[in-house]
Amino acid sequence: VMELVDGDPIDAYCQSHQLDLDSRLNLFVQACDAVHHAHQKGVIHRDIKPQNIHGIDSPYLLDFSVSIPVSESQTTDKNVGTPLYLTSNKLPPSIHTDNYAFAIMTYEILFGRHPIFDYLKVPKSVDDLLDYTAQALERKTWHCPDKLDEALLPVNLKGADLDAITTIFQNSFTFKDDRYEDLTVFVHDLIEAITDSNNLPYLNAIPVPTEEEIGGVSFGYVSRFTPHIVENHGKDTDLGLSNKPTEPPVMRRKLIGFAVVFIFLFLVLIVLMNPQLG
Repeated sequence: VMELVDGDPIDAYCQSHQLDLDSRLNLFVQACDAVHHAHQKGVIHRDIKPQNIHGIDSPYLLDFSVSIPVSESQTTDKNVGTPLYLTSNKLPPSIHTDNYAFAIMTYEILFGRHPIFDYLKVPKSVDDLLDYTAQALERKTWHCPDKLDEALLPVNLKGADLDAITTIFQNSFTFKDDRYEDLTVFVHDLIEAITDSNNLPYLNAIPVPTEEEIGGVSFGYVSRFTPHIVENHGKDTDLGLSNKPTEPPVMRRKLIGFAVVFIFLFLVLIVLMNPQLG
C-alpha cells in the first residue's frame, strides 16, 4: 500500500495558488531534494517533468514506472521518457539526464515557457525534436534569459543576474559543468543568481494578472504556457495569438499614472497660454 498523494502538478500548483518567486524557489529546493535522494540511492528516474511532481504541503516525486538502477544504465533503451525532457545527444540514462530534465522543468516554471520550443509547434518526430534541440543548444538560439526582451521577463526576474542564469542553464543543458551532476549545486547556483541584490525589490512581486485584465481567462502569468494549461484551455482560448505575456499589473498602473500626469500638465499648459480660460 502506498501513500495517496493529493494535489496538482507543480506547474499547475504554482499557477493556481499564484505563488510568488520566493515560494517557487522553495518548491524547487524540496523537489531537488527528492530527486537527489533517489540518485543517492542509486535510482535514475528517467521521466522528470512537472506532471510527475505533485503535492500540497510539500512536493512528491511520482511515477517510478520507468526508473532503473544506475547499474543498468548502459544496457537500457536511451529514448524512454517524455521527449521534451530528453537530452539531445541521446545519452544513456544517468544522473545527468535526470538533472537535464529537472533544469528544463525549472526553466519552464520560472519563465513560463519551454527554453527551446513553443508548445504548439513541437516536432512530431522524436528524432526531429532531439536534432532541433541539439542545434539550438550548440548555436545558443534557445531562449537564453539574457537575450529575452525585458517585456517578456516575469516581473520578479527583472533585477536578477540574467547573464549568470543563462550560463547556469546552458551548462546544465549541455553538461559543461561537472558540478551539476549534484543537482543541489545547480539549484544553489540558480537561487544565488536570482536573489542578486539588484533583484531584491522584485522578489515578492506576484506576476499574475487578474481575470479582468486578461479577458476573463484564468491564466497565471508565469505558468500560462505550460503543457497543463495548454491541455486544459487550448480549445477555448486563442493561445496562438497570445504568445506575448500580459503586462504585469505594476507596470500597467505605472503607465496609467504617467498618462494622468501628462494630461494634467497639458491642461495646465493650455490655461497658462490662454489666461481667459483661467
